[in-house]
Amino acid sequence: MKAKSILIIEDEHALGSALSLLVTRMGHRPELVASAAAGREALKCGDFHAAVIDIGLPDESGLKVLKSLRGSGSTMPVLVITAHATLQHALDSQKQGATAYMNKPLNMEEFQRQLQALLEPALVMKQKGPSQAESDPVSLIGAASCLRDVFTGIARAASGDFPVLISGPGGSGKTLAARLIHRHGRQSSSAVHELDGARLEGWNPNPEWHGGSVILENLDQLNAAAQGVLYEWLQAANESPLRFLATLSMNPVEGVEQGRLREDLYFALKPGSISMPPLCERSGDIPALCHYFAAMKLGDGKAAEITPAVMAALQSHDWPGNVRELKHVLDYALSMSGGGALFLTHLPEAMREMSADAAVGCEVGSELELALERWLVQELSASEEVSYDELLQKLEAQMLQYLMERFERKPTRLAAAMNLHRGTLRQKLQRCGLQ
Repeated sequence: MKAKSILIIEDEHALGSALSLLVTRMGHRPELVASAAAGREALKCGDFHAAVIDIGLPDESGLKVLKSLRGSGSTMPVLVITAHATLQHALDSQKQGATAYMNKPLNMEEFQRQLQALLEPALVMKQKGPSQAESDPVSLIGAASCLRDVFTGIARAASGDFPVLISGPGGSGKTLAARLIHRHGRQSSSAVHELDGARLEGWNPNPEWHGGSVILENLDQLNAAAQGVLYEWLQAANESPLRFLATLSMNPVEGVEQGRLREDLYFALKPGSISMPPLCERSGDIPALCHYFAAMKLGDGKAAEITPAVMAALQSHDWPGNVRELKHVLDYALSMSGGGALFLTHLPEAMREMSADAAVGCEVGSELELALERWLVQELSASEEVSYDELLQKLEAQMLQYLMERFERKPTRLAAAMNLHRGTLRQKLQRCGLQ
């Protein structure tokens, strides 16, 4: 990662010096000031990538500095630290727009992890034109191969008037698919009537429903007698102006085997069956879904900024609640971030813990690929004649420079750790001008 400028506002000299040293060892450039006034002046004159602000400053609360920073429109990541850990401090820090919050005495390993997370480049998911949430209030987002049959099934159902059974796990979009069928079907100009089988004692369509579609959720929750009446009603469907669409949160065959779905009713609905896949089978759609839900949450054409670690965590999660759960998690994270970039600290705690290892692994891989691609584009565009050996030597020089810093500029230690012969390492260092 390219060196970043970090502002540290801390009046304890020993702690400020320790934090500055740690930031330097991380390969970044610290600027340490000891008061709120000095911090404001530094923010006014400098260009920083992140800030560390102590609440208990001698002249003014660090939270006031944070408040004025957010008031100026800055979305720069800020880590707030305090020696007086109280609920109110935590609440006030969140309210004023802190990206992360830590209590003193600081765990330096945790501090480094938090700061590293704040410095991740955000993936800006920009909108083009009106937000999809405004232009298309009923949408099925995704391009995964497992959705192709779903798209085909919805299109076929919209072109006909036969009853449809939409099955899939909770939160996978069954009701959404039913609404899409109604919206694009022959009954689109008429009303849609939504019922819940878990709340119905029997099946008895309202005689005042003169047309439109009936969406019956949780068909398996409808008792056997009511399912029998429904079957008889479907048999006489030619005499009804209503279109019937049902949802089922289980495999229909298993529903029949368990006695929760009448076999005759299942066979009546089977020709129009659509199966919704769980979100874990289409994790590649998660970035697009996040874009869509963020547009709904933020409004005003604002872009959602999601760091690679967060996206990796989202894509590695099992999502037992499927798309519905993803929406709730994203709404929560956006609320925690105050509309700014999303970092791992903004995700629910349980999800951060479960996804940490997978997120770090994906983050490193994606970051390396993005950085390497940007660097190669820059090098190739800067000169018409670039040899492979030249590119390789530049990369090696950067890597060796980092490794030398990591091993305190001691070639013997570096050679042993990297399983390199000391003579070979010496030659490489001389060639790269690092000896």
